[in-house]
Amino acid sequence: MPIPVECPQCRGAFQVADKFAGRKIRCPKCKAAVIEIAAIAPEPSLPEDLLSGLDDTFANETTLAPPPKRRSSASGQHAMRTLLMVGGGLVAVVVLIGGLAIAGLYAWNVASQSSSRHAPPVALGGEAGPDLSVSATGATPVAADSGITDPNQSQGFRPKDYPIELTFPAGPIKREQVAGLEQYRWEVPPDYDVSRGVFIEVKLIIVPRTGNDTDTEAIESAKQRVRPLPPDESQIRNPRQGNTKINGHPAFTVMFEMPSRRTRNFGVYVSDQRAVYILLATADANLPPYKWQEIVQSIRFTDVVAAVSPVKAEPPKVAAAPKPRPTMPEPPKAASRTKSILDSSAIAADVAAFWSGGVKMRSSLHPFEIEFPSNQVIAFPKTRNEDGKKTTVHYLQRLDAGLVDGEFILNNDLTRFFATVIDVRVGPRTGDKTDEELVQSIIDAAATSTARGALMEAKETRHEGFIAVDVASAIESDVVGPVVFERSRIVLHPTGVYGILVRGKKASVAADRFIKSFHFLDEPGKPGDGSRLIPVAAFDRALPTRRNLAGQADPDGRYFLWEDIAVE
Repeated sequence: MPIPVECPQCRGAFQVADKFAGRKIRCPKCKAAVIEIAAIAPEPSLPEDLLSGLDDTFANETTLAPPPKRRSSASGQHAMRTLLMVGGGLVAVVVLIGGLAIAGLYAWNVASQSSSRHAPPVALGGEAGPDLSVSATGATPVAADSGITDPNQSQGFRPKDYPIELTFPAGPIKREQVAGLEQYRWEVPPDYDVSRGVFIEVKLIIVPRTGNDTDTEAIESAKQRVRPLPPDESQIRNPRQGNTKINGHPAFTVMFEMPSRRTRNFGVYVSDQRAVYILLATADANLPPYKWQEIVQSIRFTDVVAAVSPVKAEPPKVAAAPKPRPTMPEPPKAASRTKSILDSSAIAADVAAFWSGGVKMRSSLHPFEIEFPSNQVIAFPKTRNEDGKKTTVHYLQRLDAGLVDGEFILNNDLTRFFATVIDVRVGPRTGDKTDEELVQSIIDAAATSTARGALMEAKETRHEGFIAVDVASAIESDVVGPVVFERSRIVLHPTGVYGILVRGKKASVAADRFIKSFHFLDEPGKPGDGSRLIPVAAFDRALPTRRNLAGQADPDGRYFLWEDIAVE
């Protein structure tokens, strides 16, 4: 529902989409005042016995039915509502049983911040559109023709006469002709210290398509004109190449390192109807890989090419959340509950390619064994301040890259393109409710969900003789487009409440594989018993180097690199 807004400076009146509730935008008329959009009042919450006990609530999340309450820094309450995130890139069913939150992840509050750093797209040779966004630091984003070059900031860019939009590092972008191809190039200032882990050069090269070639043929032809690897491949290390899809378009990606130059090199070839768009980047070896992913994930294609300034005076669109072409059948709508999604293999995650053989691992804290896709798993115990006892433990499969905030992995893909999440959570039982009452409360919470565009279901089942609940959800996002599936099983065991969860944006049978690989043991695993034990994070020791969101050492930062986490 549109929200009416009046500028306090120019008194101009206009409307903004409800997704901007609680955020700040710049007035599109006077371009001077920064307006804070009033937050929409939350809907009635679910019963409190389902909503208490989780230690962390993250702000700036787009939630559905009901939204989580923002956490006050002075408050001792840490409640997590049933999360079904759209736009931020997270779909999670959170069920609280005796103080345990069974959740699909723990979004971070950078989703809206990182996307709001992008200036409106500009056409090369045209004028920048009105500045309607505010950066994460409150500073005004820069445009491509501003003359400011800062590799730590981003700008939206749309080349004239082409239907592609993406983000570049802030600063001038030069239009050039190289070997008969049109090229748009950004480069770091010559006096900038690139050893701080920044991009050195980013180029967009456009290779026109000819004839009736297929997307695959067009990409292969483009690779012949612009080689993805240097002629002397002996100079490179860790090359990775592969076919993928970006925003619904066939694509080819490549990345490698050049130790002699201390650089990371990236490339992506994306096919569209008229051309193959080649995006190449050279960066310092210290560049965090997610910085490249931010640029790739910002790529989107429009129906209208930019002949003049393409930005209209309206609230900014989130550059980091393009709407890809549908890649799978649409899920059932919320109003249609005639067909159970729990009995469908569509409730799974995109784990098939992620799974590389399976590794059986045991917990040294709880009596179970499960098969993770790899051995990159860490158990994160939570310590409650009131008694110092370790209660809820979160066993998380590492993602491709990311930062950790306390016990939670934070990865840019989580909030943008629905990264695959594979995890197990274990929490203590309480005597407040019987098993039957707990099971019924979970089922009722799913059945009464009114989340727009979502279908959540739950049904009672058994896992190795113990009472359990299967919970499933599917949602299509107006912002991001693809369907996100989540499948979890909550098992009530004498030693605690166990939640096994898989979430992702594509369908496969991998979720069932992960859940069914979970087995209870007579006792926790022990060193020397022949099993591979899940390492336990030692956050009670000296913490790893504090870092900011860019992954750089920062004494005031709140994040850690996965590799720096000490384990017991």
